[in-house]
Amino acid sequence: PQSVKVPPIAVPGMRNLILNNRLVGFSNDIVSSVSAARNEAIGSRQQVGIEPNGGDWSQGWLVFVDANDSGTFDAGEEIVREIEAYPASMTVRGAVPADNIVFTSRGIMSDLGGWGTLTMCDDRDAGRSINIAGAGNVTVKKLEIGEC
Repeated sequence: PQSVKVPPIAVPGMRNLILNNRLVGFSNDIVSSVSAARNEAIGSRQQVGIEPNGGDWSQGWLVFVDANDSGTFDAGEEIVREIEAYPASMTVRGAVPADNIVFTSRGIMSDLGGWGTLTMCDDRDAGRSINIAGAGNVTVKKLEIGEC
């Protein structure tokens, strides 16, 4: 049997590809979760929230129907979507908005001033900066290696 030799340059390139895909996955998960929450709020005519697991967005989050309008997930409330934790190499950096993301039964954010910006970075100091405006519009900014 012959062995295949991988040129040394391919290994760092593959690692960067995997790490970049994780960052893209994170930003896609946030965008789709915001969309799902807004749509569920309109469809169910109930308040819907997005809450990070243990207060840490890198540990994943829940999209839930906020039946008692508390703005936080309570036992027995319907989970619309659950995002699992990200690898330990990915961390949230900088100031993190203190509140959960909450949409009213009309599909608008409870805080019309906007939710704020969340920055997720990896161990290369590359990342994604995600801003959620008052209307629920999400913008994603790519941060190159060394920019986090």
